[in-house]
Amino acid sequence: MGYSKGKRVSAAVGVTLVLVSASGGTSVMNAIVPFLLEGMQVNLTTFMIGPTVATILSFAMSAIGVKIIDIISPKWCMLIGSVCSALTMYMVGTATSFVFWIIANILNGIVLAFATYAAAGGVIAVFYGESTQKAFGVVGGMTALLVAAWMAATSGLLHIMPYSQLFTIYAVGIVVVGVFCNLVLIGKVPRRKAASKAQPAAGAEQGDAAAQDLPGYTFGETLKKGASIYFFLIAMFLVAWCASGITSYASVYYTSFGMAATTAAAMLSLYSFAAAFLKLASGFILKKIGAKAMSIVIYLGFAAGIVCLLVWSQTQLFPLAIAGIVLCAFISYATMIPGLFVPDLYGMKDYTGINSAGVAGYYAGAVTVLFGLSIVIGFLGYFNAFVVLAVAALVTMAFMLAAVATSPMRGMKGKE
Repeated sequence: MGYSKGKRVSAAVGVTLVLVSASGGTSVMNAIVPFLLEGMQVNLTTFMIGPTVATILSFAMSAIGVKIIDIISPKWCMLIGSVCSALTMYMVGTATSFVFWIIANILNGIVLAFATYAAAGGVIAVFYGESTQKAFGVVGGMTALLVAAWMAATSGLLHIMPYSQLFTIYAVGIVVVGVFCNLVLIGKVPRRKAASKAQPAAGAEQGDAAAQDLPGYTFGETLKKGASIYFFLIAMFLVAWCASGITSYASVYYTSFGMAATTAAAMLSLYSFAAAFLKLASGFILKKIGAKAMSIVIYLGFAAGIVCLLVWSQTQLFPLAIAGIVLCAFISYATMIPGLFVPDLYGMKDYTGINSAGVAGYYAGAVTVLFGLSIVIGFLGYFNAFVVLAVAALVTMAFMLAAVATSPMRGMKGKE
């Protein structure tokens, strides 16, 4: 691979810290929602327009994310993400008007679109090659652990200082971390055209030549190689409903059936830590059991968790409330699925491009779930809405298994 172990570890640490400081900021901002509602003097429905704008922008930009990442490079996309995240953090912390809130969410949409996991996967792929899945899993797991710790620390710090002051400090810290990680820990990353555009030429850099030899297909080629990529993108669309549904509505589900708000908040913390440990082991699990078996584990695990929550709501058996939220944490793999599954399903030839397409599929689903699930809850109630989530997980599993079964890489490996 041409890189020393120390350099690869340094790059992985850099990517992890950038992901924590940039994408993790979105999670941390959720801790001050009550303060923001009071400061802006808006109701929750109006407030949700901001995240909806961010999600729509994320989807729109994810659709062209591969081109942006190709032009700017994954590394510089992550640095841009750090700067945008810092500006978002500062604007959210000082937001006293709804206009500022919308502008902050526009910036956050840019961060989520192409400056987080899609770009991170591109950097990791350069340094780790065929070991990308394991490395990406470790990076995702450590990111989740550090974000969970950051959220816990934020809850404590909000008791001793105003959120506007705290988030200004966070904004400065994000810029410092982003610059240091990109320029020092990650360092120089060879620029490489996306596989779909690269053309062999005399005197091409070694990285470009190596890209031509990587097994697999470009995103454009997968569109002509059967139904696999279409099944994959549909599955990514649907999994957004499961993932966003549990993180957005678990706390109100718990309280609607009599659980104290403080206990419900603790349940979400338990979800965060369970998700972090699961992500940490994701790359190793995938290598051991493969994409097909891991798909079954992810979606059946989530569905089993929902069943536990449904039974808890009728019996009030507290262990079921705990088991349910822990099992639901399997769906936290949602945003990591493209980065983990792409090598097995479509190869490494256009890893960043197909990864970006998968992320775009996810955000397309996320655009609809914010208000879509609230409408379902309005008509069916929380219990039946969670039944819908369990069914959605099973349907998503069927599409993902179909994507695995029809993967063009199966035919390529069969010819070798």
